[in-house]
Amino acid sequence: MPSEKKAPSYATRLMAESDARSEALIGVVRMFVSGVLFLTVLGLLTRLPLETFLLRQTELYAALVVTTLYFALGLVSFLIARSKTYQPRTGLILALAEVALVLANIFFDIQDAETSSLYALASPLVLMVTLVLVLQVLRYRLVVHVAVSALLLVGILLLLLFDMRMGETVPARVLAELQQMYSLPPNVVRLLMLTVLATIVGIAIWRSRRMMEKIAHELETAHNRNRFLPRELTNQLDDTELERLRAGEEREVVVMFVDMRGYTALSKAMSPGATAALLTQYRSLVTRQVTAHGGIVDKFIGDGVMCFFGLEIDAQKAAAQALHAALDIHTAMDMWNSERTTAGDPKLAIAIAIAAGPVLAAAIGDESRLEFTVVGPAVNTAARIEGFAKETGQKTVLDGRVHDLLGKDAFTTGRLDGLGSHTMRGEPQPVRLFALSKARGAV
Repeated sequence: MPSEKKAPSYATRLMAESDARSEALIGVVRMFVSGVLFLTVLGLLTRLPLETFLLRQTELYAALVVTTLYFALGLVSFLIARSKTYQPRTGLILALAEVALVLANIFFDIQDAETSSLYALASPLVLMVTLVLVLQVLRYRLVVHVAVSALLLVGILLLLLFDMRMGETVPARVLAELQQMYSLPPNVVRLLMLTVLATIVGIAIWRSRRMMEKIAHELETAHNRNRFLPRELTNQLDDTELERLRAGEEREVVVMFVDMRGYTALSKAMSPGATAALLTQYRSLVTRQVTAHGGIVDKFIGDGVMCFFGLEIDAQKAAAQALHAALDIHTAMDMWNSERTTAGDPKLAIAIAIAAGPVLAAAIGDESRLEFTVVGPAVNTAARIEGFAKETGQKTVLDGRVHDLLGKDAFTTGRLDGLGSHTMRGEPQPVRLFALSKARGAV
């Protein structure tokens, strides 16, 4: 069975859209410039003396043909860019066709037998060379710019060497034509071309500025997104990484539940505003301590906080992080309770449950909304231990797996008191439980 073709990432689609818009804009510029040049050449045909027209009619007619083809090229590039068939390589092909037209125009300018190719760059239409180069700033594709520049410069060099007449006397007619090249009409064409070039640079600056503002907005959005998702998940959350997260990954992590005791009764005696302020302070306190020790806050459930450790590190280090976070949460709660007592508010009590085990870490949801979370036995065990801690009045309870992972760290940081094995609803085997105490006093 053939493998399904992978859809391009959002960043790839965004760049492709930008390329298409650039090519459409370039097509408009080509049509505008060629239209103005076509009318200018027609105007010159009506002003030239008959003798000059007869000598230069091949070049003049060639200029009309080239400008017409240049307009057609602009129209084609605009239509292709606006269609769904546009590809980056299409822009390269169109750019190379543009180079061919410009070089053809220069070639026809030096067809007169008495005119050296060294004088080819005197024509105001040679500013088309600069136009082609400047148009590349609208593409943001270095490969296309290098290819176009190299082909254009090499082509001009070869044309200049095509009929070099260094040291020869310049015929009077050629001098007269060179003087005409810098008369008012050709200089008007030069001024027009310079105006177009300045306009293109202005458009390029405007587009670059818009892109910078969009990037700044995306960075601002990413910064705000970090307030809802862990930093480890948002720093490089491109489409490929997102697909990996949606597929999920089985890991052994340490899950922690923090729950406020007596919150329901307390909230009934408080106004909605005071309740919201209390929850905000409480959640902020827990979040600071958890993130300070490398943990990730998974979700808030009323007065409960679910977090986990070990997404990017081994389970042993994760257990130590969870242990230190639990101790610091209690320390911070003690300080907060001192402030509340001084202000005449009642003290708050919390229960912390810690369990280790396998989970599935994944981004769960549909295309409109995703939630990164962990699900599995460790989460269920931690939730049941949290209920046990509230029922028995324990402040910090952890399971046997966390105890085994901690090893000596538990005894250097605090004291673990065995609570025996307990049968819990939904658990296939009795769970060994331990209560954590600080070395400087029970928590």
